[in-house]
Amino acid sequence: MGLTFVLLMVANLLIELSVLMVVRGLWKDQRIGRLLLTCVTVNLVSYPLAYLCIEKDGLPYGATEALVFLTEGMLYCLTLDCQIKTAAQITTMTNTVSLLCSLLVTSGLAN
Repeated sequence: MGLTFVLLMVANLLIELSVLMVVRGLWKDQRIGRLLLTCVTVNLVSYPLAYLCIEKDGLPYGATEALVFLTEGMLYCLTLDCQIKTAAQITTMTNTVSLLCSLLVTSGLAN
């Protein structure tokens, strides 16, 4: 884990935070500060988890995404005090946007 890891984690955090700001209407009375803290907390757990699963353990990408999805869903459910359905929607949206951004970046680097 080096500078690249940190930069990618910050980029992922900014992407997911942007999505959370757009969809924050899913929660009742959530302040921006609480959403920021939640997003940072979730990413501090899930991003290193994904990195370790893929880079160190060689876990298949699909299995890693499923593990991250479950982990983030639980964390959103606990930290935002929301229903499981809402947490699953949040996780689906943030991970979809994050995945699409990473695919755009990596496809652009391949050219």
